[in-house]
Amino acid sequence: MLYASINTGDIIFQLISFVTLISIAVVVIWIFVKNARNKSRLARIEEKLDRVITDKDHK
Repeated sequence: MLYASINTGDIIFQLISFVTLISIAVVVIWIFVKNARNKSRLARIEEKLDRVITDKDHK
């Protein structure tokens, strides 16, 4: 008879590998989301600056 034994070291290695893979995916998604937020924030700041400059020029 063959007995399938579960090695604790193999389980730990698989868990670490799985967590590492998920962490990489989460970090990549987080970078894209943060970049999109920064772009929209910069666009709002540019609009406000343009408004301030045009208001100053008209006065």
